[in-house]
Amino acid sequence: FARNETFTCISVIRTMSSSSVSKTLLRMGSTRAGAGRVDAAVKHAVARCPFLKHNPEAVDSLAPVTSAPIGKDSMRFLAGKCPVMAPVIHSPVSKLASGGTILDTVISEANKELMQDDAAKQKLMGKQAQTEGCPSLLQPPQCPVTNAVQYPDAALCPFAHKSSEAKNNTVPAESKPKMYNYSERFSEMIVRKKNDASYRIFNTVKRDAAQYPNAAFFQKNNGYDPCPNSPISSNSTNVEVWCSNDYLGMSRHPEVVNTICDTVRREGVGSGGTRNISGNGWQHENIEKELARLHKKEAALLFGSCFVANDAALSTFGNVLPDCIYYSDADNHASMIQGIRNSRCEKRIFRHNDYCHLDHLLSMDDPSVPKIVAFESVYSMCGTIAPIEELCNVARKHNALTFIDEVHAVGLYGDTGAGVAERDNLMDAVDIVTGTLAKAYGTIGGYVAGPKDLIDTVRSYAPGFVFSSSLPPMLVAGAAASVNVLKGSEGQDLRRRHQTHAKTLIRMLEDVGIPTLPTQSHIVPVAVGDARICKSISDTLLEKHNIYVQSINFPTVPRGTERLRVTPGPFHTEEMMTRFVGALTQVWKEYGLDFLPPPPTSKSTPDERSCASVTL
Repeated sequence: FARNETFTCISVIRTMSSSSVSKTLLRMGSTRAGAGRVDAAVKHAVARCPFLKHNPEAVDSLAPVTSAPIGKDSMRFLAGKCPVMAPVIHSPVSKLASGGTILDTVISEANKELMQDDAAKQKLMGKQAQTEGCPSLLQPPQCPVTNAVQYPDAALCPFAHKSSEAKNNTVPAESKPKMYNYSERFSEMIVRKKNDASYRIFNTVKRDAAQYPNAAFFQKNNGYDPCPNSPISSNSTNVEVWCSNDYLGMSRHPEVVNTICDTVRREGVGSGGTRNISGNGWQHENIEKELARLHKKEAALLFGSCFVANDAALSTFGNVLPDCIYYSDADNHASMIQGIRNSRCEKRIFRHNDYCHLDHLLSMDDPSVPKIVAFESVYSMCGTIAPIEELCNVARKHNALTFIDEVHAVGLYGDTGAGVAERDNLMDAVDIVTGTLAKAYGTIGGYVAGPKDLIDTVRSYAPGFVFSSSLPPMLVAGAAASVNVLKGSEGQDLRRRHQTHAKTLIRMLEDVGIPTLPTQSHIVPVAVGDARICKSISDTLLEKHNIYVQSINFPTVPRGTERLRVTPGPFHTEEMMTRFVGALTQVWKEYGLDFLPPPPTSKSTPDERSCASVTL
């Protein structure tokens, strides 16, 4: 405001600093008493302003408007449409003739407005909202609030609602701020998942140990239904499971089952707590020694899962090694990515299985800082196998530690089932090994093995180990029994049949033109490339052909690379494989997907071809 009779919103007065207000009051010939009245009027105006009372930051950022012409776009013109300022704007200018200043007039009119009852205010504001709308929305460039804070949402403004909504509602002068809607946000996130076809429905199955790899499938009518009062369907169908990670069927091996039953009868179910508080049983120490011997390492440490083992180990190494840098394969598992992220260390991503790219990245960094190269032996979604020797040679050249995840290899490769590093005679080349007891070994748990002091550091510093309850003794005992079985001749026979069946299924799919990714392992990825089609193929195989093979989509694999992940095992018969390929071929045609041309004719017999290059 100024002597030239230009009026603006009372709220603008509040934006001026104390010194600005004092100088203005001196120019206007005001008094301390007048200043007090200004302060009271301003506070009330700010409290009533539909924008400023929800945006206290704007009060401090607005610049005072000192003068403006009285044209169509002037502040005085806009203020005349404001239901808060209109009574002041339309007061007769002749009131100034009494010798009072513009400031006195503003204060006087504001004090009169303060004395109005709530009903009158409601009527005035509601009428103005119906007839004029919000001046800030009509003229955003002239609105000091939107100009100052770029107000993104007019939902809080009671004058933003138009037509019937504005006519049927009057806005209280003291409306409450909008509260955050948590349910709306969570619902929005689920809708987003469903819209991009990455939403997952878990199939309910009841495994049949006597008829492995068969199981009972329970049909769901409404997808995900967590309601505690909703019964689980009793309508089941017998299906063949083609996607289990119980690769060798060890979850139902008699020796494993009997060991678990004997242990639970003797010792009960739970462990009693963390390893530090009564949860360190004989079985835990026994299996750690067994795993250390398996991988030819000084020590091993048991965790509840290998996700936790990877996360705990990688984050701990990064925290105790100053300025450590991680070099991670582009296709590493989420658990390794999480551990590296939690370490808060710098990281470099090298192209999948590209040891030349790794060498280049290592050569770019300071040779004196600690470094860790992290990779997997078998990549579970594409079936590729890491060039372990080359990666280890590059790491050693740059004085970097090597960290290998053998989750999808332990129990399945090597003379005793220690993994691909054992198969390739490279166990001494690898510094740190992690593995799982939940896949080929058929039980539960994960572990890390390596040098004694390194393992002791994880044991002493990793929160994921220190503060987690230990595994139940019965499961640990069962896992140890499984490890011992797979170290012997029975394990060698299971591994041989496992690899043979995988190669046979790949050949059968190639013969009918079903595209598979170029796998080097027991994992058979059938390429689809569309999330919705991939899920539909999986559902159709399950519902019409009693074949359960899971579709794999984002974020497990990148969008556009969706696939069926098939894991044939030693107990899938030739008849089962023929039935699987026939059903998949039929569904492939139903969805109009392309077939590949048949492979070149080979002179080798089917048995020779299926067993070719099978390496344990």
